[in-house]
Amino acid sequence: MTILSYKLAKMVKEANPEQTHSLAIMQYSIEILLNTLSIIIISSIMGWFIGELASTLIVLLSIMVLRLLSGGAHMPTMGGCIVVSVSLCVGIPLIPPVGNDIVWLMTAFSTLFVLLFAPSPERNSNMPPMWVPYFKILSILVVCSNFAIESQIIGWAFLVQAITIIPWKGGS
Repeated sequence: MTILSYKLAKMVKEANPEQTHSLAIMQYSIEILLNTLSIIIISSIMGWFIGELASTLIVLLSIMVLRLLSGGAHMPTMGGCIVVSVSLCVGIPLIPPVGNDIVWLMTAFSTLFVLLFAPSPERNSNMPPMWVPYFKILSILVVCSNFAIESQIIGWAFLVQAITIIPWKGGS
């Protein structure tokens, strides 16, 4: 993906050298976009293949929305990110059904983690400190919506995403 993102960035830079960012910045941005598109496309295809397209898309959307608001840990490589993300999006719908009490507990733990640790922005994020409470409140509201929805799939997706914002020993 690095080669493709470099070639695309170089094409953009050559087409408009005066009004574009540096080649490195554009390459990084394109790489993130390709990474995200890969996760969406591969998850959708695999979800369709296993007969769980709707559930896979619900997991994908749930994780993406909460991750946008709460932040979270990153995999060391883009390839690792794709493998883990697709595995979660396709795997969560295959978890056997659990009772509403378990869904409630998953949602409660997710809410607790978000309350304590969100947002956990990326190191390179330029989030102004004044925005932190708003992102925390929005994260909490998103997770708490599952108390009304009572979806096992959304509960697992929120729990997995909420775990990524916990500052584990040795992590950032």
